[in-house]
Amino acid sequence: MNPLLASSADDVSVLIPAHNEERFIGSVVLTALDHSRRVVVVDDGSTDRTGEIARAAGAEVLRLERQGGKGQALNVGFRYMRQVNAGVVVTLDGDAQHDPREIPIVAQPVVQGQADIVIGSRFLGIHSHIPWWRRIGQDALTWTTNTLSGAHVTDSQSGYRAFSARAVELMVFRTSGLSAESEMQFMMNDFDLNVVEVPVHVQYLDKSKRNPFWHGLHVVDAIMGLVARRHPLLLLAAPGVALILAGCLLGFDALAHVRTLGVPVLQLFATVVFLVSGILLVLTGTILHSLEFFTAKLSDLVAGWTEDHQSHPDRQTRREGST
Repeated sequence: MNPLLASSADDVSVLIPAHNEERFIGSVVLTALDHSRRVVVVDDGSTDRTGEIARAAGAEVLRLERQGGKGQALNVGFRYMRQVNAGVVVTLDGDAQHDPREIPIVAQPVVQGQADIVIGSRFLGIHSHIPWWRRIGQDALTWTTNTLSGAHVTDSQSGYRAFSARAVELMVFRTSGLSAESEMQFMMNDFDLNVVEVPVHVQYLDKSKRNPFWHGLHVVDAIMGLVARRHPLLLLAAPGVALILAGCLLGFDALAHVRTLGVPVLQLFATVVFLVSGILLVLTGTILHSLEFFTAKLSDLVAGWTEDHQSHPDRQTRREGST
């Protein structure tokens, strides 16, 4: 092994969100420990022995009593990593889909300071046996996420990733389910994170736990929710303007034919519906955009105050002492 890759193990911590993965979690943890200084498993409300086996294999286990979904499990894991000043963090799945021996490869760009986030892509030069229906669904979700987030990668749904200390600080997810990876893509643009992809192998030893169709719809629904929250003008106001224009065209056409064809009731009704719907969408999008803007400004102010307070903790003490 490259000495640089071998030495990086001392800088890397591994985070594994897991739900009912007792079959594979032990071997995943044992192999991951060979390439990292710590392995943390977030047991997401498992009803089997996932947590027990992970702990016996040498992992630190954080237990959620109720299943909260991957996003919630990652929130708990990243919060813990911040508390222990983990530095470089690699995430992978607990079902042996990812090969833990590739941890140094995924972590290397972060260890070398070349990236904030590294995505282990299943579609970069390495041929792995991926069922055709999975490939179609993954390509569709990647295209959708790329288009709406503005950040372009080859594998938007890969859970095999590495994060710099800066990225770890920023990883807080609002989505609770399996759309956390898509939400990360929006964060890449929001926080100007440097992203690199590296090729990784993948294997599917078990059949999918979830219906692929409903899983895809869930992810798309979550992506649309992210767009609505982060870019309401794009999702709401733009269609609203289109409806207003269509309503105006219908209205002018109806008025132009009143003398010859009489009053076109249905066309006038459609005109009103288009205009009212368009105006409501534009107003809603504008209001949500303003709320998002002020929320972001408030968050920046709070973050700035917190940083300043932590940098100068004696200011408050001196102020209190002078009164």
